[in-house]
Amino acid sequence: MSKIKVCGINDLSCLDSVQKFKPDYLGFITYQNSPRYIDANFLKQAQEFIDDEITPVIVFVNEKISFVNEIINIIPNALLQFHGNETDEFCAQFNRPYWKAIHVKDETFVDKINLYPNADAILLESYSPQASGGTGKRFNWDLLNGLEKDKKKFILAGGVGNNNFESALKLGLWCLDVNSSLETSPGKKSEKKIKEFFQNLRNYEKQVQ
Repeated sequence: MSKIKVCGINDLSCLDSVQKFKPDYLGFITYQNSPRYIDANFLKQAQEFIDDEITPVIVFVNEKISFVNEIINIIPNALLQFHGNETDEFCAQFNRPYWKAIHVKDETFVDKINLYPNADAILLESYSPQASGGTGKRFNWDLLNGLEKDKKKFILAGGVGNNNFESALKLGLWCLDVNSSLETSPGKKSEKKIKEFFQNLRNYEKQVQ
């Protein structure tokens, strides 16, 4: 079964609500143009509450080296996720496991995967000329046919939610990234939607075991 990441955590009550359902990863976005933006001070507070069994993932978009290092010092066990135009050399310089987002517009996305040989995983995100992510729109999943899933860990992002997670799981990717489908408005997670998603997910997992 695919692992689950909930991204866009931006307040402590949201953190508490999500952690109850034991996702594998929690995503925190440091991109200032995102409605889910959090700063270093928030991460200092959050790191005291993050469940030891859940791995934090810090999302960066074309950030300075000094800022990435600052965040690493705050949350030493965090995975790094790069969501901009960063090169493999840039991402790998921190000597930590990293995920690289690739925006899927058409079949040419496959060529970009090979540009990141050091990536621990590749996150496949919906393409948008206006936003780096978090649009809530899914791309054409048929483009994933033929993807060499045994050679790389892939994370499916973009429009994954309660209405399509079963189809998403059947794609057989390593992890699903859930974000805007759990919100009532951009940046505002809904405890009701979080609960509904995880209850349906866990029930489905029991059925297919």
